[in-house]
Amino acid sequence: MVRPARFGSVLALAAVSILIGCGFIGSCSRGSPSTGGGGCARARVGGKLTCLRTGQACKPGHDRVYRSYGLTCKRGPEGYRLRERTFIGKPNP
Repeated sequence: MVRPARFGSVLALAAVSILIGCGFIGSCSRGSPSTGGGGCARARVGGKLTCLRTGQACKPGHDRVYRSYGLTCKRGPEGYRLRERTFIGKPNP
């Protein structure tokens, strides 16, 4: 015989469901990864899904993936970090 769930556990399950549905847990906010405003881009890097944003630790071996999202992996005082990629070339007419 299955016992009915207690009210507390049902309430906790409902709260977690709402947070996941709204995108507060385990989500990557929409926006450009190169903007520092908390936006990130979901990407598969090294076989893992991750959110890419400027200032995040990176590995230079994955620079090809980072570049496709407008970022680059540069060495700084804190180690390798993602930075916004700068494009140098002729302006579009």
